[in-house]
Amino acid sequence: MIYARAGNYRGTYATVWAVEQKGSFVKGRISTSSKNQDDTYTNSNWFVTFGKNCSEKALKLNERDRIFIKDLKLENIYVADKNQSYLNFNIYSFDMADSVGTGTGTGSTKFPKEEPPINKMKPVDDVEEKDDSDKLPFDI
Repeated sequence: MIYARAGNYRGTYATVWAVEQKGSFVKGRISTSSKNQDDTYTNSNWFVTFGKNCSEKALKLNERDRIFIKDLKLENIYVADKNQSYLNFNIYSFDMADSVGTGTGTGSTKFPKEEPPINKMKPVDDVEEKDDSDKLPFDI
């Protein structure tokens, strides 16, 4: 089981494809994507359950709305009797992507560009070599 909060991770942007009331639960279908090094995208589709704190808000979502998922729980439950695993993706809090300062509105397909990590160890081309041969730490 994985719990994630926007304070502990960068958050996750998603596109909403469907939301519906199923008994006492609010279920939905979302997609996420990440850009690969070769400028292609890897897309993931998820069946999700919205927690009771955000279920009413989730019922107001429309197809292609973009959200920023702040709190989530992801678990993969193994049922030995059936020899199967079930992936549960629960969303406990989210904001509209516009309110986070990204996206261009309902139906927006523009994803915010993620900044690559900064490599602080840059090679230095003009390293001056020191000749320490005359300074031996011991006598011979």
